[in-house]
Amino acid sequence: MPANCTIIKESSDLVSLSWAHPLTNCAVYTYNVSWLWEAKWNGSLADEDWDTTGQTSYTISGIRPYSEVLISIKGKTASGYGPALECEALTAEYFPSAPSIVSVTEGSNYLSVTWEPPEEPNGVIQRYRITRIGDDGEEEMQETDGDTLTARVFEGEAPLETVTCDGAASRNFTVMWDHGSVTCKDQYYSITWNSTVKWSADEDQGETEVPGNETAYTFLDATPYTEYFVCVAITKDAEGGVCCDHTTAEDGPSAPVIKEISSFRGDVRISWSPPEEANGVVRNYNVSWESEDADPGTQEFDDVTEGLVVGLEKCHTYTFSVAAGTIVWGNKSETREVEVVNYVDSVTCISGGTDRVLAQYEFATQDCGFNMRNTNWKVNVLWNNNTCRSSCFTRRPATGSFTVPGLEPFSQVEVCMSVPGRDEEKACCSATTDEAVPDEPSEVIVSKVTNTTAHISWTMPLHVNGAIKSWEVTLRGDTDNEETENDVEGEMMFFDATDLTPSTNYEVTVKCQTGGGLSKGTRRSFKTLNADNTGDNQPNIGLIIGLYEGDGIEEDHL
Repeated sequence: MPANCTIIKESSDLVSLSWAHPLTNCAVYTYNVSWLWEAKWNGSLADEDWDTTGQTSYTISGIRPYSEVLISIKGKTASGYGPALECEALTAEYFPSAPSIVSVTEGSNYLSVTWEPPEEPNGVIQRYRITRIGDDGEEEMQETDGDTLTARVFEGEAPLETVTCDGAASRNFTVMWDHGSVTCKDQYYSITWNSTVKWSADEDQGETEVPGNETAYTFLDATPYTEYFVCVAITKDAEGGVCCDHTTAEDGPSAPVIKEISSFRGDVRISWSPPEEANGVVRNYNVSWESEDADPGTQEFDDVTEGLVVGLEKCHTYTFSVAAGTIVWGNKSETREVEVVNYVDSVTCISGGTDRVLAQYEFATQDCGFNMRNTNWKVNVLWNNNTCRSSCFTRRPATGSFTVPGLEPFSQVEVCMSVPGRDEEKACCSATTDEAVPDEPSEVIVSKVTNTTAHISWTMPLHVNGAIKSWEVTLRGDTDNEETENDVEGEMMFFDATDLTPSTNYEVTVKCQTGGGLSKGTRRSFKTLNADNTGDNQPNIGLIIGLYEGDGIEEDHL
């Protein structure tokens, strides 16, 4: 096999090459050179071969421009041809043949020309040149890229080719344009724009001019997070300008304004108004605070206009500020102070018997120097709905107790404690005093008496001292001294006695039962009618007022 294929020359239509003799002791009589070429611009193929008489070089001619050539070289001895040596070459590009004009149409100030590519491009078409010859014989030329097959030939200045907007800043960006090979010389460029602020919907517009030798203009005082639509035109271009759009980056907002700030039971509630200049999408707010003798801190909130800061140390004065954030944080607001005072954290009430309630209290912290306390209580006597209110102001330890004395039995007491001037932070509890033994019913009334029945009613005790559970109604006849005891529900105020004995004197006793015990009795005597439901000429019915204790009877006859 021959050795070392070397391409000596490559032109548009030929390739010259050389090679070395094969490493063999046999004489090489001839070399066979064969080749195959393919034109890269249209895919046409051709192959040929040539026998030399022992030379080690050869020139292949008649190849098309811009073609790939595959070459094979074989040596021949007395025994025949040996293996082939292969190498490759590429012919140079050459002038293309002429394009073919398809159409020419006339516009307002231009001619629109359309053409077909040359039949033999002889390479890669990189550009086209269009020449326009005026009536005065003057030639005007312009060029397009190799992929364009239609172009406008303008009378006078050609329009801009490209306009781009570029910049990553929030308050400036640059507009750049390309006029190809054309310059405006003594003319100028006209720049116009419209803008819409995306965080406020405000709109604006403007215009300016730059010299014809400039190809860029920088907006130096742009508004953050604003959409600009910019157009650049050659002043005398009747076709208008070429435009681009650009949105400036977000920036830090202006400072919010703190509207209200207050503390409540150790927490601070703060509200603010949004920044006047958002300069972007406000995504969050940062509330920060500091104190001369307590730890500083910060807390981040979503896009809201109020927040609650918890866990601050009591008995300290804090200075608060608020900042808004887009992709960057803006300026802090003016500061506002708030005092986080100690407060009554809990109050527990328990009954101290029938006449008092004990309230045990605890402040939120014992670290403050002093603790002033307002105590207010309301009493509701549950058995007669009488109410009263009272209060006192004291300086007490952080934990302790308070007694509400002199109460009626079965009275509901609500006790509230707070720091003076901060009644909204009060802590409350309630308890009910124990029930006590009630008074006896005030009066017993007997009516609708027949020979075997009687309707018995009564009135409330003067002091019930609890919740009435039931009434105990006892009947005793004078004939057999038989006694019957009846329980009446607490809501009832009467009892219908039946199965009585005609013409018999009875004594009825009524007692009141509450959670505090059973009262003394109130009595009344009466006599049933005769068997025929007639009474005596002198009925033995009178009002008896007295107390019943055990088996003894004390009576007052009216």
